[in-house]
Order: sequence, then structure tokens, then C-alpha cells
Amino acid sequence: MEKYLLLILGAVIGFIASIAKDYFVEKTKKKYKDIDFKREKLEELFILISRTYIESINPLELRSKIEDKDAGAKAGLISRFYFPSIFKNYQEYINACLVINQKTMNDYKSVSIDELTNFTKEYQKFLNILELESKKYC
Repeated sequence: MEKYLLLILGAVIGFIASIAKDYFVEKTKKKYKDIDFKREKLEELFILISRTYIESINPLELRSKIEDKDAGAKAGLISRFYFPSIFKNYQEYINACLVINQKTMNDYKSVSIDELTNFTKEYQKFLNILELESKKYC
């Protein structure tokens, strides 16, 4: 009788250990999947921000040739939904972007070097924030 009891106890312990192992393996897989997803979204955000920067400093005639006209909106959605900690920084960048956009729409020659420098500083500041955020997912 003791042999059967030990056999059943061993089977139960083995079964529970197997379930626990599967749980931890799935949890680890999900964690890495989430990290990969966030990394992809950060890469996409970086590309979209670069497009908005280039689009903002281009004259109006050249903007019609840009493929992704919704880059700013997509970047805003990504930063709001996936990275709320950097959304305030995104808003600061996009406000600087709007100022330059207004000036380059009217006459891109009216934009001063100081305004372009300030806009480029905002752009670089946001890229640095993206870089810091990306270190969380390496």
C-alpha cells in the first residue's frame, strides 16, 4: 500500500511541477514578446519623428512628395498608448514642430536660423528621450 501511495504522490508532485514549469515558461515568453513589441513600436516612433522633422523643415512644394503624411498623428498615438511616460515630451516636440510648419508653409525663407536651431534642439531632445526609453527594452 505504501508503494502505491508513494507512486501516486510522486505522480501528483510531477504533475504539479510540470504545470509550474509550463506557467513560468509561458510567463517568460510573454515577457520577451512584450519587450519585442515595445522595441518595434519605439523603432516605428523614431522613424515617424524623423519624418515629421524632415517634413517640417521642407518647403511646401516638397511636402507633397512625402509618402506618409500622417506621421505626426501616428507618432502621437504610439507615444500616448504605448509610452505614456514620454507623451509630454512628444507634445513639446510637436508644438515646436507646429511653429516651424506654420512658418515654412507661408514662406520657408522667413524661418530664422535661431528658430531652426531651437526646433532642431527640441528634435534632438526628444530623440534622446527615445534613446533612454529604448534602454528599458534592451
